[in-house]
Amino acid sequence: TTGTGCVEVTQVMEQQGGEGVGDMDMAPVVMAAGSRHRRRIVKLEESVVNKIAAGEVVQRPFNALKELLENSIDAGSTKVSVTVRDGGNTLIRVQDDGCGIHEGDLPLLCERHATSKLETFEDLRTVQTLGFRGEALCSVSYVAHLTVTTMREGDAHATRTVFRDSKIEDGPKPCAGLVGTTVTVEDLFYNMPIRRKALRSPSEELAKVIEVVGRYAVYHDGVGVSLKRHGNARPDVSTSASDTKQQKIRMVFGSQVGSNLLEFKASAVPDECDGEGMSFQAKGYASSANYNSGKRTVLVLFINGRLVECSPLKRCLETVYASVLAKGSRPFFYVELTIPHEQVDVNVHPTKKEVNFLHQDDLIERLREAVENAVFTSNDHRTYYKQTTLQVPGAHNSSILGSEDPAGARKRGRQEGDQKDPRGREATTRRDRAGGDYKLVRTDAHEKKLETFFFSQDKADAAAVLGSSLAAGSAETAEEDSSGYKRNQEISLSQAAPSQRQGVSELRRRNAGSDSRGLTSVKELLDECTVDTHHELQQVLRSHVYVGMADERRALLQHKTKLYLVNVRTLSKDMAYQQVLTKFGRLPKLRLEPKLSCRDLLMLQMSREEEEGNWTDEDGCKREAVDLVVDLLVSKSEMLEDYFSLEIDEEGSLCALPMICTRELVPDQRKLPNFLLALGHDTEWESEKACFMGIADAIAELYSSEMTHVPSQRSGACVDEEVEALCLEEERAIQNVVFPLLRSSLRPSARRAMDATVVQVASLEKLYKIFERC
Repeated sequence: TTGTGCVEVTQVMEQQGGEGVGDMDMAPVVMAAGSRHRRRIVKLEESVVNKIAAGEVVQRPFNALKELLENSIDAGSTKVSVTVRDGGNTLIRVQDDGCGIHEGDLPLLCERHATSKLETFEDLRTVQTLGFRGEALCSVSYVAHLTVTTMREGDAHATRTVFRDSKIEDGPKPCAGLVGTTVTVEDLFYNMPIRRKALRSPSEELAKVIEVVGRYAVYHDGVGVSLKRHGNARPDVSTSASDTKQQKIRMVFGSQVGSNLLEFKASAVPDECDGEGMSFQAKGYASSANYNSGKRTVLVLFINGRLVECSPLKRCLETVYASVLAKGSRPFFYVELTIPHEQVDVNVHPTKKEVNFLHQDDLIERLREAVENAVFTSNDHRTYYKQTTLQVPGAHNSSILGSEDPAGARKRGRQEGDQKDPRGREATTRRDRAGGDYKLVRTDAHEKKLETFFFSQDKADAAAVLGSSLAAGSAETAEEDSSGYKRNQEISLSQAAPSQRQGVSELRRRNAGSDSRGLTSVKELLDECTVDTHHELQQVLRSHVYVGMADERRALLQHKTKLYLVNVRTLSKDMAYQQVLTKFGRLPKLRLEPKLSCRDLLMLQMSREEEEGNWTDEDGCKREAVDLVVDLLVSKSEMLEDYFSLEIDEEGSLCALPMICTRELVPDQRKLPNFLLALGHDTEWESEKACFMGIADAIAELYSSEMTHVPSQRSGACVDEEVEALCLEEERAIQNVVFPLLRSSLRPSARRAMDATVVQVASLEKLYKIFERC
């Protein structure tokens, strides 16, 4: 009944043919206060009850994933793989190697309150599994498309079953599979449009999914957990069963956290007389006073194996660091708490993110004391960072700061003062001399950037990706040709003496003016490269200002008031191709120690071709094909070494590669298998011109530059310090090695201005017009 002044809201349910109406078909009826026309009390249909309950258990994608992850761990899994798409909004797949599900239990799998973990209510007081209600899969089946594939040890095949609204819709059907269970959840909240629209963006949901998976990955010893986005080869979270707790924390939360951890322990036992009182075991890690990268407090709390939240504990532990951390820094805590099951109530929250336990205040105080003792006993030293003045040998401080002598300033001032602005007035500022803000170029391509000084003095160390394969070799003295040039000179990669670097630069200058040994075919190939040179594009490359890498292959450049997007891989390949032809027969060598087996490299490439579907059993034996290519390369080794400094010995080992420009630019070792296959398979050996063009193109492809590591752009994602460092080194190599070579050596063809290799993406003049309209 409803009293006077109250408003009663009921749900109108239409029943047609005994079927209940869906969640969106229930129209709300608001009855006015004091109305005497009331509907009779009716019992809601089971489908309506289940949909209401599903909305409580599964609120966001990470809630469904958490339930599935706990089921996999309860099944005794040692490896759990999670795949998501759109942050879990459209796909969640959890695959484990646990005990599997008995085929006879599949009809009850998604029934509400059907579970293998409880039998009586008393079992709830001592339950040790993460799941116990039997609600998770039932709730998921009411709000998503649910598919379960399972196989037990000893079964002849796996079984695939599709569920809808807690009932089997299709199956069970036999299928191929592995021991364990794979649960696939697709199109979450497909039948609840309002709830689906209320979901966060895929990036926000993904950040929450990574947080949940990462925390379970850290806690469970002996369980390897991986998480990746659908279509991505590299996982976002990856731990193995053999990793230690500290290693897992480092992998999931970053090296800054992993390098500044303090271990602490706390415990309490009940009174010996009556056996009552506080009892617990706690251990964990807390960040030290040197950790200052946290922007918010992170508390990872597991109580009896359950990932839960506890705001009072979090606030209490924060007070320990009030006088230790710098302003704006926040601590990190990882706590494993074990409490007798009879002192914990786990059935207090629909998503089980909270639990109630006895003696909460006393237990929190004990943990605070343990953390405080660990922090202050290890606070005997601190690490501080300060800025240092960069000193460049042979340079004056005034030049580093960008100042100039008074005489130079007066001379520059007189030159600038002679200029007039468009209105006829004396141009006294850079803006007036440029003709206005929309024409003002605020960068200078000839200015040295700060990154140049931070770039390694031995640029080969930053640019080299061949690792130990490119070893130091002594410079061999070779016979001189008629022009007095030393042929096939071998350059050492490890030595960084200035005289040697100067020798390489002098070598490059002498090469630029030499002919290509007088061969008509080579001259024709060079003419084809230079006859259609696009001079405007060449001017852009020569006077550009490097902005940064847009992705692994494209970079942003500024030229005057325009911004360009250029394909670094294509331009660097063109530059390498032209250099091979320009220095034909006079290329220095990069010695490989130890030698690399051409057969092994070609077998590796043939395996890749087979995986990509480019080679099948019908094409023949891979080993025979590899032997044919190796025999061909060995038979042509004299010509390859004489003209291209590519040395292959009689045993079929790769001994040396050509150095096309400077010692700072070396090829990527991962391209060597494809390089050898292209050399043997794609080269037309019968025609001199076609042969030289094919070999030059293969070498150019080997030297084409791109970033092999791409930093994560996701908001809230865990940062891999090693990957970030590799990305920085690769970008510095491209900026300080590749682009200077493009600036000085490349003659871009006209087709590069038409095939989207260079694209103008912005113009200052046009941007100002847009701003004026706004």
